[in-house]
Amino acid sequence: MFNDGFNKEMTHVEVIWGTPILDEGFTPIPNLIIRYASELMTPKEFQFICVLATFKHDSRDPYPSQETLGKYLGGISERAVRKIVDGLEKKGLIKIGYRYVDGKRQNAVYNLKPLIDRVLELAGESRLPDAKPTEKIYWKTEPKKTTTGTKSSVTTGTKGSATTGTKSSARSGTKSSGENNQSKLQMKITNENYQSTREEIEQCDLPLSIKQVLLRNLDRLVGDNISIFDISVVYNANKESFNEYEFASILDHVLTETTGKIRSIKRRLKKGMDTYQRPASSSDAKTLGKAAVRKEMIPDWLNMDYSQNETESIDDFEQKRKELEERLKKYRS
Repeated sequence: MFNDGFNKEMTHVEVIWGTPILDEGFTPIPNLIIRYASELMTPKEFQFICVLATFKHDSRDPYPSQETLGKYLGGISERAVRKIVDGLEKKGLIKIGYRYVDGKRQNAVYNLKPLIDRVLELAGESRLPDAKPTEKIYWKTEPKKTTTGTKSSVTTGTKGSATTGTKSSARSGTKSSGENNQSKLQMKITNENYQSTREEIEQCDLPLSIKQVLLRNLDRLVGDNISIFDISVVYNANKESFNEYEFASILDHVLTETTGKIRSIKRRLKKGMDTYQRPASSSDAKTLGKAAVRKEMIPDWLNMDYSQNETESIDDFEQKRKELEERLKKYRS
C-alpha cells in the first residue's frame, strides 16, 4: 500500500487538476527548472525535457526511443529529435549513454543531472552528489586525442622518430585513421543537421514565403543553430502588425546582413521589426500618396470628331438615291 505521504500528495494534485485528467498519470517537474528554462534552453528543448520527464518513473534514467519522443514532440522526425538532443548536450544540460543487452546496443539513456546541477547553481544552491549506478550504462565521452610517432626509449637510449629527423604522420600532413574517422563523423552529423532542419522547416506552420527565406538561408540556420520554433513564435506574436511578406523581408535581412553569430534570433528579429520602415510610414508618405496615376496612351482616332463626316455621308446618300430614282424613271419610260 502507498504511504500516507503519497496519498496526501495525490490528493493535493487532484485538488489542483481534477481527477479525470490524471488518469494517464502526472509528471512532477521542479519549479526551478520551469523558471530558469528560458535562460538555459529554447522552447523546443524545454518541451523535450518535459516529454522526457514523463518516462522517468523512478531513480533510473529514462530511455524512450527517438520515434516515441518525436511522436509526442509534435510528430517530428527522429533526426529532428537528435538535433534537439545535440543542442542540449552541447550546452551541458544532458548526459547521453547506452544500454547493451546480449551485446546489442539498445535505446539511448538520458541523464538529467547536468540540468539539475545547472539550475541549482543559478539558484545559489549546491550541486547534487553523484548517485550510485543501479545498472551498467556506457556514457558518451569526449573522443580521446590520438598521437602519432614513436616515443623515445629512455632506458635503452634509442632515439625516437622525432629526434632522428623522421617526421610523424601528423607533421607531414597525412591524417591518421582516427582523424579521418572523426572528420567523416563530423560530416555525417553536419549532413543530418541540414536534413533535420530542412524537415523542420517543411513541417512547421509558417507561410510559404517565410519558408522560402529559411530554405535559402539554410547554411546560416544550421551554422548558428537557430531555432525554427523561435522564429515561428515571433511571427505568430507579431502577425497582426506585420504581414507574411513584411516578416519574410525582415527575416531575410536579419539572416543575411547580421555579422557574427546570431545568439538570439528573437532579439535580432525584434530589432529588425523595430527598425523596419514601411513605404507608407516613411518621410515621403505624402509624396507617395500624391504620386501621379499612370496615364494610358489613347489612339488619335478615338479623339477624332466624326459628327461632320456623318453629316456628309448622309448628304451623299441622299444624292445617290435621287440619281438612282431618275435612272429608274428613264428605264421605265
